[in-house]
Amino acid sequence: MPAESRRKNVEERTRQTDGFPFVQVIEGVKDDHARILNLFRQFHSASEDNRRKIVDFIFQELETHFAMEEEWVYPALAESGIEGKQVAQGALAEHAAVKTAIGKLRNIESDDDDAIDQSFENMMQAVRQHFETEERSLMRLAGKGPKKT
Repeated sequence: MPAESRRKNVEERTRQTDGFPFVQVIEGVKDDHARILNLFRQFHSASEDNRRKIVDFIFQELETHFAMEEEWVYPALAESGIEGKQVAQGALAEHAAVKTAIGKLRNIESDDDDAIDQSFENMMQAVRQHFETEERSLMRLAGKGPKKT
């Protein structure tokens, strides 16, 4: 589903419900996560010639995904209560770190492919961890996951 369609889908679901539509939003967020994780796998199996295109597409998808969450998901989550606000604040900090990494990767002026690959791997690991934490938190807040201890 194109990024604009995904954003409109989340926007519409948010308007249709009273309060935060946890279950519907979780499914949309998880779908985005799965698509981006699949792009990570494509990167690893791609030829050198195609890697740059995949990296650019990954950056675009992450930026679109983050913008959607920051515009629609996190504000509604923050309004759902103190724990929702804490989850939103933590997620925003993680987004900021990944956006910084993307900016640095876009501006690298180096011929050291190993260093660039390592930086990209570090960014992918941070994104994977963010996705896992976010999904657990959303599931918990929706009452469908383990309680925070």
